Amino acid sequence: MGHLHSAARGGSRDAPRLRYEWLVALAVVALAAVLRFWDLGGRPGYEWDETVYTDIARHFAETGVLAVKPYTGTYLFHPPFYFLLLGAWFKAVGAGITQARVLAATMSLLALGLTYAFMRRFLGAAALLPLTLLATDGWLIYTNRVSWMENTLIVLGVGAIWLYVRAVESAGDSTRYLLAGLALGICAIFKHLGLYFTVAVLINWIIIRKDARQHLLLLSTVVAVVAVYLGTMTLLFRGALWSAYGVQLGRTLGTHEARGTVSGAGAAIRPILAQYHIFYGTIVLVVVGVVMVMVKLVRVIRARSFAAARRHSVLTAWTVAALISFGTINLRFPHYYIMILVPMYLMITQEGIDWFRQGSVIPHARLAGAVAVAALLCANGATFAQRFGERHDNALLAVAHYMRHVPVADTVITEQTVGDIIRQPYCEMWRTASCVSEASYVIVYRSHTQHPPDILPLMRLIAAATRLRTFVGFKERLTVYRITPSSRAVALAALHGAGLSFSRRAPGAYAVPSPRTPRPAARRVEKHKPRITAGHLVKHAPGRERRVAEPKAGDLDENEAGDP
Repeated sequence: MGHLHSAARGGSRDAPRLRYEWLVALAVVALAAVLRFWDLGGRPGYEWDETVYTDIARHFAETGVLAVKPYTGTYLFHPPFYFLLLGAWFKAVGAGITQARVLAATMSLLALGLTYAFMRRFLGAAALLPLTLLATDGWLIYTNRVSWMENTLIVLGVGAIWLYVRAVESAGDSTRYLLAGLALGICAIFKHLGLYFTVAVLINWIIIRKDARQHLLLLSTVVAVVAVYLGTMTLLFRGALWSAYGVQLGRTLGTHEARGTVSGAGAAIRPILAQYHIFYGTIVLVVVGVVMVMVKLVRVIRARSFAAARRHSVLTAWTVAALISFGTINLRFPHYYIMILVPMYLMITQEGIDWFRQGSVIPHARLAGAVAVAALLCANGATFAQRFGERHDNALLAVAHYMRHVPVADTVITEQTVGDIIRQPYCEMWRTASCVSEASYVIVYRSHTQHPPDILPLMRLIAAATRLRTFVGFKERLTVYRITPSSRAVALAALHGAGLSFSRRAPGAYAVPSPRTPRPAARRVEKHKPRITAGHLVKHAPGRERRVAEPKAGDLDENEAGDP
């Protein structure tokens, strides 16, 4: 096909060379496995969504209900399929954040294999280059070691794009377009952001301008899959579904608060300079990819024709769709960038290999290219050493250990991310007005992009409470405060002064009541004091900060830490 040139299907290839190629590919995948599975349980430190997702999937595995603590309703902010998959995985291997990470890392290896097979059709043995770069990229390793949905979504996405390429190559085979539409629809209902794969197909159709009837069939199939999903979920959960989706849509469009996101290029500079600058190779490749896209865009504008973009149009359209989709929405979380990096790496390597194959006029171009790739691999190695090898900074896990010294019945005001990993009952921060009277502790999570909600009673409570410990991770800082009678009085005075109601419910709460889900009985509080071992805490003087160097991930029974 005109937009991706096949380089692997023609010509004969002797068996020894083919065996050598497969051995190299297996060695690269084995290296990728080592980089993803080594000390997976504690490095990197637990991320914002991990404790919540693990708790939802564990609860589903145990009860068959998708819910978050305190289990007052069904969790509907994301489609249920990832939690169903993770819950089934927990039933097979046991529940915990480490087990969830094993699934994520396994999915990443499957994505690498699919990507290699996909690119080998067009690059032949040279497909080993994008495989190697994807296997060693620091940001992809970081993402693949965390139990985020995107590690599974990218597998579905690569498969869907591959089916679409085969459909375009088939000279108008409607059946293949139908299959590609089904795959793209599955991406869209697995996670809402999976719609960007369909955006990539739309952009490619605009570029190649062929098979109009078949493309309409593909898009109709995507719409049908999404409609069936929404209709079924509406029958099951009625208004609760659309209430949750309304919140998500507001967060995506920027009309509803989306805490923890990067709201613009300016807001991204500080965390990049402070922490993420160590992802050297990733930053270089992103700059190169954006420049490459801009050059293609200029050529299209000057020629007033898409002909200049038809070479490798699928990879170009996929990259452009990722940049547009994740650049325009208000949600910009770190794990979304895997959706940009994968197509960008493929586009860059495809263009670069073609450039060398066509004969570069630059002297010693091949040597320069080899040196550049070697330097990139060295940069990725430095990233791995600095981000994973030299750091054991699991601040969330350290807080969970520390809270085992606290009576199990004491109520804690904190974020859901923290509440899902501690043993104590917790009250989310936006509900401070209704639970400050009985709470005993506050745990605050801060980073460059994540801060406590700006609620006056909460701010006054934190300012007046007694700071006990601060745990510093790679990008986050968690502080444990003791609520004293005087600090409680300050918060109550601020509450009454602002005229707030004790029953106030903030929009965007995680637990969405469902008419099909009965409210469970009150949470049973364990009466015995939890067992504490000598290695469980990072001890230092009250009120002083310390960067987390221990405990190890294995020191805490994750099933205990997350149990209600």
